[in-house]
Amino acid sequence: MRLLSQTLCLCLVLAVCHTAPPNLDVMLKDQPENHKPCHQHKDKVKGKSPGGQPMPGAFVPQCNEHGHYEPLQCHGSTGHCWCVDSRGEERAGTRKGPGSGKPNCDVPDQPENHKPCWQYKDKVKGKSPGGQPMAGAFVPQCNEHGHYEPLQCHGSTGHCWCVDSLGEERGGTRKGPECGKPNCDVQGNVTEDTRRESCSQAPLDAVTSVNHNKTLAFRGDNYMQIDQQSCDGWRAFPIVDSFKDLHGNVTAAFSYTGQLHLIKGEQVFVYTYNGEQFELVEGFPKPLKDELGINGPLDAAFVCGEESVLHVIKGKQMFDVELTATPRGVVGEVPLPFHKLDAATCSLKGITVFVGPEHFKYTSPMNLAFSRISPIPHKTSLKMFGCSH
Repeated sequence: MRLLSQTLCLCLVLAVCHTAPPNLDVMLKDQPENHKPCHQHKDKVKGKSPGGQPMPGAFVPQCNEHGHYEPLQCHGSTGHCWCVDSRGEERAGTRKGPGSGKPNCDVPDQPENHKPCWQYKDKVKGKSPGGQPMAGAFVPQCNEHGHYEPLQCHGSTGHCWCVDSLGEERGGTRKGPECGKPNCDVQGNVTEDTRRESCSQAPLDAVTSVNHNKTLAFRGDNYMQIDQQSCDGWRAFPIVDSFKDLHGNVTAAFSYTGQLHLIKGEQVFVYTYNGEQFELVEGFPKPLKDELGINGPLDAAFVCGEESVLHVIKGKQMFDVELTATPRGVVGEVPLPFHKLDAATCSLKGITVFVGPEHFKYTSPMNLAFSRISPIPHKTSLKMFGCSH
C-alpha cells in the first residue's frame, strides 16, 4: 500500500511538470502572425523580388526578437534614421539625415497642437500624390520638437528669411541668393508694414524705378522700395512720410530725365531724388491734362530706357504721349489684350504688367500691344518680393 502511494505521487509530479505553462519566450515565439507587424512588413518587402531578397535601395524595417518594431529605424541606403511608434509609423520631426547623428527615441511625443511646424509640413506634403511636396513648394524647416527654425530658406528660389515662433516672416529679414543669409539673432528694426505689404495678395497701384537702381512699388497708403545695389531687401513706408503733399493711392508712376512722376487721379506730382529723400519740384502738382495732354483716370504709365515716349494705359487702350513736344499730347493709340490691369513698368529686362496678385513679362510695348497669347503668369508676392506664399 505504501509503495502504491509513492508511485501515485511520482506520477502526479510528472504530470504537473508536463502540463506547466511554457516560459514567456516560448509564448511570444508562438504568437499569431498578425501580432508580429514588423515581421509581416519585413516579409512583405522581401516577397516583392525574386529569391526573397529585398530590392536594392528598399527599406527593410528593424524588428526585435518578438516581431515588433525597434523604436529606432534607419535606412541602409540613404543613411536617414527616425523614430517609430508601435505600429511602425514614423514619429513626426524625428528624422535625421546622414552626419546628423541619431534621434533620441526615448523622448515622448508632444501633443500635435504644440508642433505647429510639423503640422504645416504635413499639410504641404498632403497636397500631392505620394505625400511628397509639389515641385517648387516651400517646405518649412522644423526643429526636433516640431517648432519652426528661426531661419527659413526656400529651396527653389534661394531666398532666406527669419520667422517668429508662429512661422510668420519677420519683416525686412528676407535676402536673395546673392545676399547671403540674414542674422536671425538680431531682432531688426523694420515695421510691420514691410511684412504685410510685401506678402500681400492685394493688387499694386503703381510700380516704377528711380535712376535705374531703386524700384518703388505703391499700394494704398504705403510704398515699398528696394535698392538693387544693396542687400537690405524691400522696405515699406507710409507715402505721406516721403512725398510732400501726396496722400496715398497713387494711380500711376513713371520716371523721365531723372525725375519721378506720380499720378493721383487728375493730378501729376513730380519729385527729384538726391539719394536720401524725394523733393517736390516747384510748381507741382499740376493738372494731368495740362502736364501730359490726356485725361484721367489712368491705370498705368511707363517710359522705356532713354526714350521720350510715355506709354499710358487706360482700360483696354494704350496711348503714346511724346514728352519732348510742346504742348504734350497723344500721338498714338493701340488696343491691349487685357480687360483691366493694375500697374506696369519698363526696365532693361522688358515690360512687366501687374494684374491682381500676378504679373506678366513682355519684351516691348509692341509685344504687349499685339500679343494675343498671354505669357506665363508669375506670382508677384513670390517672384518679386520673395515671399513664401
